Amino acid sequence: MKDIESLNFCGSGTVGSKGQIVIPKDLRDSMCIEEGEQMIFMNTPQEGVFVVMKADRLTVITDHLQLKLEKLKNLKEGKN
Repeated sequence: MKDIESLNFCGSGTVGSKGQIVIPKDLRDSMCIEEGEQMIFMNTPQEGVFVVMKADRLTVITDHLQLKLEKLKNLKEGKN
């Protein structure tokens, strides 16, 4: 439930005939999303819910996960 409480409503949009959705201006401004910027779309286990993120954020997430995996490996091997 805590995850749901941290969500902020940022606007709404309509899917056009080509599957395009306009990102609300306030959200584009607050997230510094510019024309031509690459975005990543991922689905979630919840029906009807998906995530959109700036493509450059994916490397931040994968780097973070890689560090966590290395720490787990070191713990498993008895290293600190």
